Amino acid sequence: MQDRPKAKLRAGAARPYPSGTPGKRCYAIGDVHGRLDLLQSLIKRIERHNETRPRRPASIVLLGDLIDRGPESSAVVEFVRTLKLPDIAVYALAGNHEELFLRTIGMEENAFQAWIRNGGTATARSYGVNIDDMAGLDASAIQGRLAAAVPQSHVAFLRACADSIGFGDYLLTHAGVRPGVQVQDQVPEDLRWIRGSFLQSAADHGRVIIHGHSVALKIEDLPNRIGIDTGAYRTGVLTSVWLEDDNRGFLQEIGREDPSVQT
Repeated sequence: MQDRPKAKLRAGAARPYPSGTPGKRCYAIGDVHGRLDLLQSLIKRIERHNETRPRRPASIVLLGDLIDRGPESSAVVEFVRTLKLPDIAVYALAGNHEELFLRTIGMEENAFQAWIRNGGTATARSYGVNIDDMAGLDASAIQGRLAAAVPQSHVAFLRACADSIGFGDYLLTHAGVRPGVQVQDQVPEDLRWIRGSFLQSAADHGRVIIHGHSVALKIEDLPNRIGIDTGAYRTGVLTSVWLEDDNRGFLQEIGREDPSVQT
């Protein structure tokens, strides 16, 4: 997925129109945050869409934040970890929520409170650990119980997630990139966490950045970036963008809103 074609010029355009890797198709999926129901339905929608297109190698890339806030984080991890599709390869990227989770179960000091503030209680509950019932325990004791409850297969899967994947003139990552820094020089902290300076930038980043991380109620389809985090954990809308040569489009699964999730 890493080879990059020469981009085409649009009629009357000052810059090339972005194109995917020649002869391949890619579907990127925004932040799932524990909404297994939406993810399973969107995967089926993607499979049906892929069957309507000319036959070619296809892939699905989940842009990170599989976990936290929504109700079924552990089930989402297991679903993605074991997902095998007959005609589509599946990849998962690391988001800031995966980072905080791994730091927490890795017994890193100060990681626990940051993770809880970002919706970690729902993930702990999905692994059978009810933090609300552990008021008398210190953070390290809770971290130890959580670490014991998380299957090593899940830990290994999350640790193996990449920070970005190139697809022709596109770069897929969780949060975005640092403006003014070459793609090959971007660091994990920015790829997983950046917001303001990236979202406010109109700069050409060298590739069109496809990202999640920053919730917008509508798809953000801009010249230098495409934001597809539509707040699935709360809104019930999970979004995917598909890329094929110099074509692209969007698929959405629209389900129920969930007022019980952690915001």
